[in-house]
Amino acid sequence: AYTLQTIPFGKLMHFMRREDLATALGPATYKAIETEAAATGEKFTSRFLKHYVANDAAMIEHLRGTDLGQQAFDKYMANYRRITDPAALARGREVRKAMAAPQGLPRLHRHQGQARRHSRLR
Repeated sequence: AYTLQTIPFGKLMHFMRREDLATALGPATYKAIETEAAATGEKFTSRFLKHYVANDAAMIEHLRGTDLGQQAFDKYMANYRRITDPAALARGREVRKAMAAPQGLPRLHRHQGQARRHSRLR
């Protein structure tokens, strides 16, 4: 499992909203990134903002140290625990087992029914 300092920043950014990221960066930095997008002829989207921040080591370290970084890490850990929970994994196996096709019945090719229908029209 990761810590706040070792988690790849791309994973951490997945749990950050654009509005929260703008607040954590501050208005001057946010405006500078917006100007950079206009200068390069790109739209200033969440994707552009996150890509720009992910390529700046100083911004990454700044964000890891903010409340936003901690909140994003907490969200990541909650999802990690939910996905790796043994009870949830067992439940998923049971559901897949219940949904499996019963053994012994012939499986039809997905086009067989259509082929029969069309052959009757001829």
